[in-house]
Amino acid sequence: MANILYKKQKQQKSLDNGITWVDTGEYRVGDIIENPSNCSSTDSKQCRWVELDASEGYYCDGINKYTMQVEECTENGLIWTRTGNYQRGNTLIESNSTDCGYVKPDTPTGDITSDTL
Repeated sequence: MANILYKKQKQQKSLDNGITWVDTGEYRVGDIIENPSNCSSTDSKQCRWVELDASEGYYCDGINKYTMQVEECTENGLIWTRTGNYQRGNTLIESNSTDCGYVKPDTPTGDITSDTL
Protein backbone atom coordinates (compact mmCIF):
# COMPACT_ATOMS: atom_id res chain seq x y z
CA MET A 1 0.00 0.00 0.00
CA ALA A 2 1.38 3.44 -0.97
CA ASN A 3 2.06 6.08 1.66
CA ILE A 4 0.46 9.50 1.29
CA LEU A 5 2.50 12.46 2.54
CA TYR A 6 0.53 15.35 4.08
CA LYS A 7 1.50 18.79 5.31
CA LYS A 8 1.25 19.27 9.07
CA GLN A 9 -0.42 22.56 9.97
CA LYS A 10 0.31 24.21 13.30
CA GLN A 11 -2.24 26.59 14.81
CA GLN A 12 -0.92 29.86 16.18
CA LYS A 13 -2.74 32.78 17.78
CA SER A 14 -1.88 36.46 17.91
CA LEU A 15 -3.28 38.78 20.56
CA ASP A 16 -1.56 41.89 19.21
CA ASN A 17 -2.77 42.03 15.58
CA GLY A 18 -0.03 39.83 14.14
CA ILE A 19 3.06 41.30 15.81
CA THR A 20 3.81 38.18 17.85
CA TRP A 21 2.50 34.62 17.56
CA VAL A 22 1.99 31.90 20.14
CA ASP A 23 1.54 28.20 19.39
CA THR A 24 -1.78 26.84 20.64
CA GLY A 25 -0.53 23.26 20.69
CA GLU A 26 -3.13 22.28 18.10
CA TYR A 27 -2.21 20.61 14.79
CA ARG A 28 -4.15 19.30 11.85
CA VAL A 29 -3.55 17.45 8.62
CA GLY A 30 -3.08 19.81 5.68
CA ASP A 31 -3.00 19.34 1.93
CA ILE A 32 -1.53 16.27 0.26
CA ILE A 33 2.09 16.90 -0.67
CA GLU A 34 2.72 13.68 -2.53
CA ASN A 35 0.58 10.68 -3.45
CA PRO A 36 1.97 8.02 -3.56
CA SER A 37 4.78 9.16 -1.31
CA ASN A 38 8.24 7.89 -0.64
CA CYS A 39 8.41 10.36 2.29
CA SER A 40 11.35 12.22 0.82
CA SER A 41 9.58 15.44 -0.12
CA THR A 42 11.55 18.65 0.40
CA ASP A 43 8.49 20.94 0.34
CA SER A 44 9.36 23.83 2.64
CA LYS A 45 5.92 25.44 2.67
CA GLN A 46 4.59 26.08 6.18
CA CYS A 47 1.03 27.04 7.02
CA ARG A 48 -0.72 28.29 10.14
CA TRP A 49 -4.21 29.33 11.22
CA VAL A 50 -4.42 32.91 12.47
CA GLU A 51 -7.29 34.23 14.56
CA LEU A 52 -8.76 37.41 13.10
CA ASP A 53 -9.89 40.47 14.98
CA ALA A 54 -13.69 40.81 15.01
CA SER A 55 -13.40 43.84 12.73
CA GLU A 56 -11.92 41.57 10.01
CA GLY A 57 -14.56 38.89 10.26
CA TYR A 58 -16.60 36.78 12.64
CA TYR A 59 -18.76 33.66 12.63
CA CYS A 60 -22.27 33.32 14.00
CA ASP A 61 -23.33 30.10 15.69
CA GLY A 62 -26.96 30.80 16.34
CA ILE A 63 -26.99 34.13 18.15
CA ASN A 64 -23.44 33.81 19.51
CA LYS A 65 -20.53 35.59 17.79
CA TYR A 66 -17.15 33.80 17.44
CA THR A 67 -13.80 34.75 15.96
CA MET A 68 -12.76 33.59 12.50
CA GLN A 69 -9.41 32.11 11.55
CA VAL A 70 -7.62 32.52 8.22
CA GLU A 71 -4.95 30.23 6.85
CA GLU A 72 -1.57 31.78 6.06
CA CYS A 73 1.36 30.05 4.34
CA THR A 74 5.02 30.87 3.80
CA GLU A 75 7.91 29.48 1.77
CA ASN A 76 10.67 31.31 3.67
CA GLY A 77 9.23 32.00 7.14
CA LEU A 78 9.37 35.76 6.56
CA ILE A 79 6.48 36.57 4.25
CA TRP A 80 3.11 35.03 5.12
CA THR A 81 0.34 35.03 2.52
CA ARG A 82 -3.35 34.44 3.22
CA THR A 83 -4.68 31.48 1.25
CA GLY A 84 -8.34 32.52 1.35
CA ASN A 85 -9.27 29.53 3.52
CA TYR A 86 -11.31 30.44 6.60
CA GLN A 87 -12.66 28.49 9.54
CA ARG A 88 -14.46 29.21 12.80
CA GLY A 89 -12.19 30.30 15.62
CA ASN A 90 -12.45 29.10 19.19
CA THR A 91 -12.98 32.41 20.95
CA LEU A 92 -16.47 33.57 21.88
CA ILE A 93 -16.66 37.30 21.19
CA GLU A 94 -20.22 37.92 22.36
CA SER A 95 -23.18 35.88 23.57
CA ASN A 96 -26.59 37.05 22.37
CA SER A 97 -25.00 39.22 19.67
CA THR A 98 -27.24 41.56 17.71
CA ASP A 99 -24.77 41.04 14.80
CA CYS A 100 -25.98 37.43 14.77
CA GLY A 101 -29.70 38.20 14.88
CA TYR A 102 -30.31 38.45 18.62
CA VAL A 103 -33.21 40.77 19.37
CA LYS A 104 -33.19 42.35 22.78
CA PRO A 105 -36.49 41.95 24.62
CA ASP A 106 -38.60 45.07 24.92
CA THR A 107 -38.09 46.90 28.17
CA PRO A 108 -41.32 48.22 29.64
CA THR A 109 -41.49 51.96 30.03
CA GLY A 110 -43.47 53.90 32.59
CA ASP A 111 -44.87 52.62 35.83
CA ILE A 112 -46.07 49.05 36.10
CA THR A 113 -49.18 48.80 38.23
CA SER A 114 -51.43 45.95 39.16
CA ASP A 115 -53.83 47.21 36.46
CA THR A 116 -51.31 46.42 33.74
CA LEU A 117 -50.44 42.93 35.00
